[in-house]
Amino acid sequence: VTALISSLEATVPSVADSSDAIELTINIPHIQPTPLSVTALPGDTLFTIVSDPVRGGVLSEVFECACGGVMGCSTCHVFIDDEEVYAALLEGKEVEQTEEDMLDLAAGFEEGRSRLGCNVHFEKAGVHKLGITVPPTTNNLW
Repeated sequence: VTALISSLEATVPSVADSSDAIELTINIPHIQPTPLSVTALPGDTLFTIVSDPVRGGVLSEVFECACGGVMGCSTCHVFIDDEEVYAALLEGKEVEQTEEDMLDLAAGFEEGRSRLGCNVHFEKAGVHKLGITVPPTTNNLW
């Protein structure tokens, strides 16, 4: 067991060592009354966190991620809770056309709040905390 733990520690990036880590608060009000806290590392997307056997946990039961994280569905549709953070994540750019097309199909789309979790990259300068709310329904047209 000790060897297995050592092996995992050597291969899994250390959250504690990353000053660029972003603390995510994920609200899933239709399933769980208390928000989940997850740490995102630089380069992560919601898809990589959900797919991670260590950090994914209950999130893997909430997000279907039917397309495998390539913006081909809207099953990872989320709301970014803060408008300023929403803008910072885009870094002055518009939402990509592919993402926009999928968001048009998303249940409960909200302009200025809706994003595909697989296309939100958690490495943007100045963003250290991020609140995300999961809508109560998804559309899977995959």
